[in-house]
Amino acid sequence: MVHAIEAYTSCTRKNPIADGLATTALGLLGANLRKVLANGQDVAARTAMLQGSLMAGMAFVNASVAAIHGLAYPLGARFHIPHGHANALVMAPVLRFNLSAAQSQYAELAAYLLPGRHFEDEAEAAEAFVQAIEALVADSGLETRLSILGVDESALTEMASSVAVNLRRLIDSNPKDMTEQDVEALYRSIF
Repeated sequence: MVHAIEAYTSCTRKNPIADGLATTALGLLGANLRKVLANGQDVAARTAMLQGSLMAGMAFVNASVAAIHGLAYPLGARFHIPHGHANALVMAPVLRFNLSAAQSQYAELAAYLLPGRHFEDEAEAAEAFVQAIEALVADSGLETRLSILGVDESALTEMASSVAVNLRRLIDSNPKDMTEQDVEALYRSIF
């Protein structure tokens, strides 16, 4: 899902081909994630997840990833948190951070993640999209606090500095500019 969302909201390489792949992927993933979590033997749901994952990968290769990945990379490299888990940890806080800059794109994505729902306006749709992602992360069963995963609080400032300097290419693709202080605040919000 992160690959699809970041491809769709990329500020540097967004394009219609990646958009089509991203929205289709998000629809498949959103419709099937809870099914797979509830029953890992559901072959149809697992197949849809694989198709969605492939399409999301194709989307981000064409459009880039952004700050979610930027914040996730140090968690994997330094604390050995698996890539998908690290992305899930920072996804909702980064989406909420980006909400003011990506409201129209999040509203568009809401139609794929929450098909059939009617929204009064763009702001309501965008907020519903972020809330749906927050609920999916909560329902995944993954641990969502850095402190419980062995991340030292003393590392937050250093990781934020590393992201701001060494992963600028990802931050530049983010819908909202992000400073070193913003990165640290995001890490602290999930510590």
